[in-house]
Amino acid sequence: ARGTIVSQSEDKKVSSGYWSCTPGEFDWEFTWDECVHILAGEVTITEEGGSSYTLRANDTAQFPLGLKTHWHVTKEIKKFFVVRTPEPLEL
Repeated sequence: ARGTIVSQSEDKKVSSGYWSCTPGEFDWEFTWDECVHILAGEVTITEEGGSSYTLRANDTAQFPLGLKTHWHVTKEIKKFFVVRTPEPLEL
């Protein structure tokens, strides 16, 4: 996986950028609020507790702070993201 931040608010609590990941699986706990727009690829996300959904190109999703998930990337994924962090996100 790799990503880059392209903009940040003055207080560094809101950031946006691009992220990509090759096929594979991993667990992820959100330490921020995140809104994503999928540009390419496919991923199935399973939330702790069992809810599962698949995101593909042109899908948009919102993930709240503290959400625990399992990601299964089936086709290399590329997304645009906006995150809001509780503390300034230092680069």
